Amino acid sequence: MREWWENLAERERLLLSIGVLVLASLLAYLFAVEPLQNELKSATAERDAKITLFHRLQNAAAQADDLRAQQVVAGSLPDGADAQTLVRESAAAAGLEEQVKDLGSGEAGGVRLSLEEARFDTALLWLATLRQQYGLRVETFSATRGSEPGNADIDLTLGIR
Repeated sequence: MREWWENLAERERLLLSIGVLVLASLLAYLFAVEPLQNELKSATAERDAKITLFHRLQNAAAQADDLRAQQVVAGSLPDGADAQTLVRESAAAAGLEEQVKDLGSGEAGGVRLSLEEARFDTALLWLATLRQQYGLRVETFSATRGSEPGNADIDLTLGIR
């Protein structure tokens, strides 16, 4: 190889040296620089997406704080109303009258009750309504799967604020 190189004219050696440098530079770019540039672009895009998400979450948190500050205090029992009667009437209105099996007094004017084979989603919506309209909150709650899909046997205690 050395003999071949020495047999080349000075101009051919110069041209070949320049070609090798260009080829080496091209290979270095293709295998080192370009992948690093692509990684940098990808990381920059990911960072920008995370910054955008962070700002959205900050705005959502601020809105949640504003809503919490404006939140209307949940209702309370109407004057002279009995919590048990109210629970029984609201259960009937929610279509759960037949599922209420055990209804009794709880602590501090609260209500203890059992629902058998109640639609679970309907029961949860009913409990949310009791909380929102009358300020009755769930103090204890246990549910077991009913015999039909979507049904549950529920034991719970409702407390008054």
